[in-house]
Amino acid sequence: MLPIPTEELFLGIIGSVEKFILPELHSPYARGQARAIVGILRNLSGRLVEAPAALEEENSAYEKLLRRVERGLVAKGSQRSIVNHAAVRRVLRNVLRAGEQTDYEALQNRNRKLKSALASLIQLLGAGNAAAVRAVRPLQAQVQQFFLRQLEKEARRVRPVRWKEIASAR
Repeated sequence: MLPIPTEELFLGIIGSVEKFILPELHSPYARGQARAIVGILRNLSGRLVEAPAALEEENSAYEKLLRRVERGLVAKGSQRSIVNHAAVRRVLRNVLRAGEQTDYEALQNRNRKLKSALASLIQLLGAGNAAAVRAVRPLQAQVQQFFLRQLEKEARRVRPVRWKEIASAR
């Protein structure tokens, strides 16, 4: 048996729900629930098809941010040198050395490691005396801007739910 492409599979399920199940549902509540399921399936189908490329892009963005933060922390003559460099190097040593991965599970594992490294760096940026914390504020702002951009990208990936159809139970 040949594997069915993910998008085709979801379109088939969506079509079946719309063509065969919805017409047989007489309760407005049941019809609304079926419409909600169709909306979720539409959203999932797009995400699954785009997932590997989106994860590669996200991993690359995390790596760039971690490298920027690292460069900012070790800038010569900077007050940021108050931050514990050994701890920063420990956090970044393995995560930024990893080779290219194409397997989706490997991409997911790398994504988790990059997020963990960033979480550790965020803790390091908030630790230390008042001078160190003030010195790393520009780096903290870069991290905040990064998360804002990631959130905006994620929002663009989400397909709109057809709430009017769900509410009207058509």
